[in-house]
Amino acid sequence: MTTSQPKSRWTKLVSLLVTVGVVVAIVSIFLPPVEESRTEARTAVCCHNLRRIGKALQCYHDEFGSFPPAAVVDKQGRPLYSWRVLLLPYLDEAELYARYRLDEPWDGPNNRLLHGAPVDVFTCPDDEAATSSRPTSFLVVAGPETCWPLDGGSQTVAHNSIPDGPDQTVLVIEAHGTGIHWMAPDNLSLAELTGAGWPPMGKPARHKHRKSYLTSTGPMSHALLADGSVLKVRSGVDAVDMRPLLTRAAGDDASSVLSTWCERYP
Repeated sequence: MTTSQPKSRWTKLVSLLVTVGVVVAIVSIFLPPVEESRTEARTAVCCHNLRRIGKALQCYHDEFGSFPPAAVVDKQGRPLYSWRVLLLPYLDEAELYARYRLDEPWDGPNNRLLHGAPVDVFTCPDDEAATSSRPTSFLVVAGPETCWPLDGGSQTVAHNSIPDGPDQTVLVIEAHGTGIHWMAPDNLSLAELTGAGWPPMGKPARHKHRKSYLTSTGPMSHALLADGSVLKVRSGVDAVDMRPLLTRAAGDDASSVLSTWCERYP
């Protein structure tokens, strides 16, 4: 009896180790595909959200003859709220839009009560900051040469004001960790991007759209073109190199940027 007990314990230990090894092997086989599937799903949602924004922008253009201004301003030229607020009726958010006071700033006494309202289309599910509060994952690049001029007023741009071509001009970019509420009239300027990396407003590693789904060179981000199509933009491109895509009438050729750093969703 006394000699069999150690053997029994040893047998149980070996059996336990074998079981653990089998479990680890199974997990190592199935976990990567599961995580990859989740990554693909989050990336697909992000792309879908940007497509919805693109359709809303086109609907706004059809109704008013131009894209919305980057920010609505008051009589003194002070920004009140962003273009995202103006898109609410075209994003199945008519009720929220009806509650919004268009005659006061985004952080005014009435509108600040709406700050907690979730508008998921303005966030990427991989943007941790956006999903924990209400910052937006999508910005525009404002400037006189872009589709979002801001020269002290609410200037707008129409399709016929994009000589470089809607299929080679960016309307909206994806940027994580912005800290910008979706109502706020804050965006990037073309000047701010000079010498910057891509994507702006955050390290590329924060963009978790990984190579298993889209590219072979690491993280990437999205961009919406003026023709409504969505681009995959590889991290690593310099913002200066992206300039031909960000300007609408500079007469520069964006084909090299598109072929080297970007890929269109089908």
